[in-house]
Order: sequence, then structure tokens, then C-alpha cells
Amino acid sequence: MNIFKLDRKISDFKKSVKSDYKFKTKQEIKQLKINDNLKELNIYNIKNMKQKNDAFIFKNIISYNIGFRIINSKGFNSLGFKDDVDIFFCDNHHKVIETYTKFKPNKFTQYHKNATEVYVISKNMIKYLNIKLNDYISLEKINNRNY
Repeated sequence: MNIFKLDRKISDFKKSVKSDYKFKTKQEIKQLKINDNLKELNIYNIKNMKQKNDAFIFKNIISYNIGFRIINSKGFNSLGFKDDVDIFFCDNHHKVIETYTKFKPNKFTQYHKNATEVYVISKNMIKYLNIKLNDYISLEKINNRNY
């Protein structure tokens, strides 16, 4: 019986290592577009909680040229973050419905009923990119480069 448990733990570990590698290397990178103006900000998609934990928790991965889009999220928490971040919520038409600047670590946003995606970027980037309410956000595919 112990051999089977050990074998299962080893296979689970291999799967987790493989999924971590897949997230870091095979992730499709897109560039942020605000009201049809292309910005120099690369966006990674996050589709589930495991990818969110792998990307954010206790890491210094958020920089001025990298951001993240969390799909199917109506709220956000910054548990385990090290630095402040800027956050904006978009509805299903990709229109900005709420912004948070300098969002502190270990905090929660309120529930946004109409939100379908959350963008997480480094602090002060909302002001720098001039993102306002009712702006339209889209992503454009870029050439595969190593970042």
C-alpha cells in the first residue's frame, strides 16, 4: 500500500513541475491596446488559481513592462504580494469599469458584478498609461520573443 502512495505522490510532483514549466515558458504574450493605441506593456493570461499562485505569491515578477490578466474574476485579493500594484476591472465588452491605484498587499477589492477580467500591473502604471473609466482595452498578439 505504501508503494502505491509513494508512486502517486511522485507522479503528482512531476505533473506540478511540468505545469509550472509550461506556465513560465509556453505562455502566450500579448501587448496591451488602450482605445486602439498600442502600449509597451506585455500581458500574460492567468486562467485558474494555480497559475495565479505560481505567478504572484511571494515573487517580484511584476515590472513596468509586464502585466497580468486574470480571466473570469469578479474580485481580487493581493494575499502574498510583496509590492503595491495597480488593478483595473473590465466587463465582457472589454470596457474599464473600476480602477485601483497603489493597491496594498494583503487586501481585498469589493465584488464587481459586471466584471469578467482583472488586469494587474505595477504601481503607478494606470496614471502613466492614462487608463480611465470607460476606456476600451484589447490585447494584440506579438511576435514570440524571450522575456
